[in-house]
Order: sequence, then C-alpha cells, then structure tokens
Amino acid sequence: MTSPTPGPEEANSVLANLQPVAYDPDDLAQVDATRDLLLQVLALHSARRHELERAQPVDQAAIEAVVEQQQAAAKLLGMLDPADVDQVAQVRAQCISILRAAGRHG
Repeated sequence: MTSPTPGPEEANSVLANLQPVAYDPDDLAQVDATRDLLLQVLALHSARRHELERAQPVDQAAIEAVVEQQQAAAKLLGMLDPADVDQVAQVRAQCISILRAAGRHG
C-alpha cells in the first residue's frame, strides 16, 4: 500500500510546514532540571496547602494564596519552552529562590 498524496488542505496545514528543531543537549538538560525544580515547588505548595487545611482555625486566604501559587507553577511547567533559554533560566532561578526560602522557614 502506498500513502495517499497529501491534498491541498494537508499540504497547507501548519503541521505540514513545521521544520524539525535540533536542541542542544545541554539546553535540554537545563530544561529537565528546571522541570524537576518546578515539580519540587509544586510538591512544596501541596504540602503547605495540606498543613493549612488541617490547621485550626482554617486560614482560607492563606489556602487560596497557596492554590494560586500552585496554579502558577503548574502553568509554568506547561509553558516551559526548551527553545527559550532565557525563560528556562528565569524559571529555574525562581524555583531555586522559592525552595531556598522554604528551607529557611521549614
């Protein structure tokens, strides 16, 4: 069986026009490390949220703030662009700062 010849819609589609991207292995390692840091930040926020939900009295404003921080970290995780070295470095620095601050207070 042969593959059908692409029709005009397929030939003009965005996917048909994508070019392969070659990422630098060092850059990909930095992206992986940054994703790991983001996962640690998410776990930190999850633990903090759990503590706040168990505390008496419940501080709803503090819980909502932690939820917002969780959502922001999750959004960064989904938007992390391996091609944007500056973004990866900035997110990595933010994560390190958050984790260091938590280590000082925890």
